[in-house]
Amino acid sequence: MKNYIIVLLLLTSMLSFSQAAVNKIAKDVCRKIGDPSFLKNNQETAGAEMETFILGEIAKYKDEIHQENGFDVTDILTDEEVQKELGEQVAGEMLTECPGTLLKITKNSGLLNNDNSDEE
Repeated sequence: MKNYIIVLLLLTSMLSFSQAAVNKIAKDVCRKIGDPSFLKNNQETAGAEMETFILGEIAKYKDEIHQENGFDVTDILTDEEVQKELGEQVAGEMLTECPGTLLKITKNSGLLNNDNSDEE
């Protein structure tokens, strides 16, 4: 199952077109999750900390995101399809920017746990 997820992320990365704002967000998130002090935090608070960080990144690049994708901040905060699409684009860029760190975080979150692979 791990290999399918990796292949899916690779395909998403290759098929999505390069966007400056998405690339900047991915680089900033890679820096954040690559910081050893971030990983030392309690895992319960790390998720909330990352969510807050990503929302700050979206706010910082909101004009570029709107120009490149047509999404405004309201869409990003309220529309699950927009969140999913933007998240996939950022994840695809992160796969290029920091594949090792992304894989490490994914493993730590349990997303690659075979026991949960068939659950949705």
